[in-house]
Amino acid sequence: MELRDRLFQAYTDHVLEHGQPPASVFKFCRDLGIAEKEFYEQFASFPALEGQIWGSWVEQTIASISTSGEWSGFNARQRMLTFFFAFFERAVSQRSYLLARFPCPAQRIRGGAQSLTAMKRRFERFAEVALQEGENTGEVATRGPVSRVYPLAFTELFLNAIDFHIRDESPGFQRTDAYVEKATILAFDLIGNSVIESTVDLLRFVIQRPTPGEGKP
Repeated sequence: MELRDRLFQAYTDHVLEHGQPPASVFKFCRDLGIAEKEFYEQFASFPALEGQIWGSWVEQTIASISTSGEWSGFNARQRMLTFFFAFFERAVSQRSYLLARFPCPAQRIRGGAQSLTAMKRRFERFAEVALQEGENTGEVATRGPVSRVYPLAFTELFLNAIDFHIRDESPGFQRTDAYVEKATILAFDLIGNSVIESTVDLLRFVIQRPTPGEGKP
């Protein structure tokens, strides 16, 4: 295993076991059996390391979905939905780490703004490409300077979806899937030509009470 991956794994394990990051780089490196210099050759700090962990979640998700046979035939909306569903499937498999860093309900995802920078930037690049392709096909309306805000808006949608997922207590996190689908459809309607029907559908979903045994976000 490469040193970078060893650091990722050791940091994640420490957070899962202790509920917080290591006390110092010195102790972290000593426990791992490496010199501090080796750590700093890779990362400037623990927040920088953690930021790359979150960024890798996005990178790995994009890599896994973009190699499928259907990917080239997907439109922008389908690509965005495919990313979200694949990302949250990955998030479920590492939910203990997600909750350790963003305990619910004490801390929301916005509290980790610094460590989430790499993840947000990587997702924003993904959104830029998908939305540009949508403009080329007419799926996304071209609105001059306003169009440049679209990737930022989808990045906010992404962070809101993560926050929703953290608070989701429904079986199999079914409400996360429903939220992602409805919010994404609405977002594309907003940047396309239709909006009213999707707005009503999302609002109805958000305000409705979960069915018994489903839990609520």
